[in-house]
Amino acid sequence: MKHEINYFRTLFPDLKYKIIEMISDEKKVWIRYKACGTHLGKGWGFEASNKFVEFEGATILYISSEGKVKDQWGAFCFYDIFADLGAVPSFGELNKYLRDFKQ
Repeated sequence: MKHEINYFRTLFPDLKYKIIEMISDEKKVWIRYKACGTHLGKGWGFEASNKFVEFEGATILYISSEGKVKDQWGAFCFYDIFADLGAVPSFGELNKYLRDFKQ
């Protein structure tokens, strides 16, 4: 988990997270979040673009009987990031293209 966080921090040094929802029990913590930051680092085949990106994600933390995080699972929307970087069309543009294509 540290490696992924450090990698993201090199790409987006000003990365900020906002927790949208968090639910927990004795064995798991579910977190849904929004994140944003400025693309200032090279990675994923892109040079730094200085573009602002926003995306959503979710993480599940698995808790040991000692109350410590023993594992984690997470997912976020790469598409939102790539659209903000200009690498793929936005969902709106994609939807318009598909509508026009059907006609």
